[in-house]
Amino acid sequence: MSIQSVKRALEILSLFSSEQPRMGVTEISRAMGLPKPTAHGLIQTMMDLGFLSRDPETRKYALGRKLYELGSVFTSNIRINQVGSMSAQQLAAKTGMTASLSIWDNGSVVMTFRGVSNYPNVQPQQFVSRFPAYCSSQGKAILSALSEDQLNRYLNTTPLIAFSPNTITDPKRLREELNQARDKGFAVDREEFIIGVSCMGAAVLDHTGSPVGAISISGKGELLFGDQMNRLASDLIQTAMEISYKMGYLPGIQIRAYAL
Repeated sequence: MSIQSVKRALEILSLFSSEQPRMGVTEISRAMGLPKPTAHGLIQTMMDLGFLSRDPETRKYALGRKLYELGSVFTSNIRINQVGSMSAQQLAAKTGMTASLSIWDNGSVVMTFRGVSNYPNVQPQQFVSRFPAYCSSQGKAILSALSEDQLNRYLNTTPLIAFSPNTITDPKRLREELNQARDKGFAVDREEFIIGVSCMGAAVLDHTGSPVGAISISGKGELLFGDQMNRLASDLIQTAMEISYKMGYLPGIQIRAYAL
């Protein structure tokens, strides 16, 4: 049994996104299908508790500091962050790229850690926390490590929506790319989700050999896929191996060797 006011409060928080970071009370009441006084009462309570904040100039609402605090607690307790954040930071320093860790969550990928080198090639604001698996290097790396049944289930239930002119929306072509990623040990994203951001990702496996997350490096396409591509891919895969072993990956199961 759900408590209506709690359910409504959580639904209001879920309205905010990278695409819509601020909303007015009228927008919130309309999206929720609630009278403005009801919506305003819920908003005020959440503001009092720090879950929402209000811009004094626009008088619009945004997510509050309390959510950041809770998010920090959440990310610090994620296993892949606990065992892999140092490795990701070292990868960022070694490659000069931005290195990120993500987890697999209901068919999409959630970024949980980002390691930035001294000379990052991608600005932080170009990142979002959750993104579709089929058009991200981390997501495609995970998809390539799924069983055939799991992959079929994903492709049969996931609409391939274009986020950029480079997004792969043909299931057959996506399968071909996933097969290549499986053979090479890494997947690529050539500005398929965000124009100007290219990535290279490798899956992180657990003690059963199943993909639980991924690590990627991000930067400009000409740097990632240029003369240094072989070296960057090898560094990425080696780091994915290290983190997988720390996650309990069985040494008897070999992570696929890198091959172009």
